[in-house]
Amino acid sequence: MEKVQVKATGLPAGNNVVGMFCPKGNLLSRTEVSPNGEFGKVFEIPYKQCSFAAYSVPAAEADLSVDNFIGSAAVDFAEMKSGESVKLYCTKGQEKAGMTLSLSAPGGASSEFLFEDDENKTGQERYKSFDNDACLGKEGCDLGSLDYLTDESKPRAVKGKPYILFFWAQFHKPGYKFISLYSQLADKYGAKVPIVGVSTDPDSSYPKKFLEDPAGKYSKVFPTTFAIAHDAGKKLAQAYELALHNTLTVPHVFLVGSCGKIQWHQDHSELGATVPTYMRLMETQIANVLAGKPLVKVGERAVVEEEDDEEEATTVAVADDDPLLGVSGDDY
Repeated sequence: MEKVQVKATGLPAGNNVVGMFCPKGNLLSRTEVSPNGEFGKVFEIPYKQCSFAAYSVPAAEADLSVDNFIGSAAVDFAEMKSGESVKLYCTKGQEKAGMTLSLSAPGGASSEFLFEDDENKTGQERYKSFDNDACLGKEGCDLGSLDYLTDESKPRAVKGKPYILFFWAQFHKPGYKFISLYSQLADKYGAKVPIVGVSTDPDSSYPKKFLEDPAGKYSKVFPTTFAIAHDAGKKLAQAYELALHNTLTVPHVFLVGSCGKIQWHQDHSELGATVPTYMRLMETQIANVLAGKPLVKVGERAVVEEEDDEEEATTVAVADDDPLLGVSGDDY
């Protein structure tokens, strides 16, 4: 999460600056800055790059017309230093005399995390991860079945270093959004924590179709910046199912530490508008593994003990000479 402030000077009396932060053309955040040139509130932007468009608008209006346009700027927070400002680019003929506006990364500092907490979101217990889950602490499984479909410019999982296995499938479209989210983690950590998207599709033609994307609806829409491999024969998926003591549904992610053991995992297959992503928790656990710190404790999964079915002795009184049983008192 990146932090930014907006500063304006030379605005007409009674006017505010209305700004829009727009990643890939989608309205992300709107802000207003007072005309006295003071810094406005700090805005948190969950992107490394975005564009900003500014308009000088009378306080009582919200007209974002061309006549009120001041300028725009492309912002790359990865390149900005603490306290540095980016001036807006004003197209010829639209420049306002004596008016300036800048964006600034305030007193430093970008937030440590890319993702926010899952506030006001609820999910089913069976999709949550707990400290006593069966797979945690078990050895990471053999990676020999992986057939990499991307070149070595995208870091691959290596024993002796932390890595993430992101199990997914081309045919499972609801999981595509997590490809973009884990691509952000791949951009953040790079070779420190390689992420491998492990395709569980029937054969490698499925993930290849996603990567090549001839129809422009797969990787071109959902940026994929980590390595992709196909799990031949689903050997790796089956091994992790054994570690889970459960069915492996996709997307499902495992964080393996440099010790070679599974440190954390997350089932991302739950669907719904209010479902948590658990990305902040995953990002926190990754950071702790890298720093050699204990993982965040979330509590233990409730274990339901099954009661043994005891056979109850049942006494049945049988009348003498019962015709239904075909016996008589003399037969006992």
